[in-house]
Amino acid sequence: IAAGVLLLLLALGALKFPLVRLFGGKSFFAPDLPGWILHLGGFLYGWILFSFFILIPAAVFFGVWQGYCKFKKKPAVSGKVVRITKLSLVGIAAAVSLLALWGGIKSPDVRHIRLVFHDLPVQAEGVRIAVLSDIHAGPTVKAERVRKFVELANAARPDVILLVGDYLDGTVEEVGRDLVPLRDLQAPLGVYAVPGNHEYYYDYPRWRKFFAEQGIKMLENRQENLGSSGIRIAGITDPAGRKFKEPAPNLKRALAGARKNFTILLSHRPKYAREAAKLGAKLQLSGHTHGGSIIGLAPLVKNFNAGFVSGGYSVDGMTLLVCNGTGIWNGMPLRLGAPSEILLLELHRDQ
Repeated sequence: IAAGVLLLLLALGALKFPLVRLFGGKSFFAPDLPGWILHLGGFLYGWILFSFFILIPAAVFFGVWQGYCKFKKKPAVSGKVVRITKLSLVGIAAAVSLLALWGGIKSPDVRHIRLVFHDLPVQAEGVRIAVLSDIHAGPTVKAERVRKFVELANAARPDVILLVGDYLDGTVEEVGRDLVPLRDLQAPLGVYAVPGNHEYYYDYPRWRKFFAEQGIKMLENRQENLGSSGIRIAGITDPAGRKFKEPAPNLKRALAGARKNFTILLSHRPKYAREAAKLGAKLQLSGHTHGGSIIGLAPLVKNFNAGFVSGGYSVDGMTLLVCNGTGIWNGMPLRLGAPSEILLLELHRDQ
């Protein structure tokens, strides 16, 4: 019976995505299912994933060892020992998946990063910037969790708050209430944002108006002066907008005059970094990758994002920072080795 129950659970985990499509309603990205079901599905899926990566090496080891024993005419490992070992490894995989689920649920870390630039304007010395990305408000990220993100960002006492896309999984009617806490973000130099790909999936014109009502300035292929700091904040749209007859990313327009100014670019996807560096941006802030979410997946994610996945990079003289994400997508509510985060940047001049 126990073996049958185990096989059933593993089968449900393996079929997670087809089941979500079947029972989740009109949208796979924002299924009409309770959050606890999506968390359970994520745990089971992770259990399958980790079991695979743990059991394959074990099977190879036992196969090689049994062959060696046969060749040397030594007693082979008993079938009972092999079964117990493999069941133990399946149990370890379950524990690892549970740990990854906790990593996806827990509050983000506030990661402090000191950045030094030789051409930072004198008046921008010590400017503090909070960066949030990939909140994914929806079935698994509700208003109380978004409110916690806001509290953590405000507690860092930033001068400006920058948001780099993918704030939602649902329409304004469905999840707008979960993002209302964003209106409480506080920074003397303002709150700026760019759209990510998920904004376009759910009627971005409506969301554009919603964010404006929360006091958030959307930068769509344009730039603004950051108060009297001497810094210019530029932002681009996401290529997903093309499918919805929205403006495509236009780096040349967004970064016009960047070589003559200290310009920070907000781009949901990190893949534009090399072009942005050529156009004169000094710093690019991005998200989208979730840091790879799980150890071992980062190389795969990197291949789809021009070689960038998490943390800091020097790109042709420009600094690129890729945020792991502040929330979690309900489709993969697991984090292991790529913790959720809010970046707190402190800018300084090279003395």
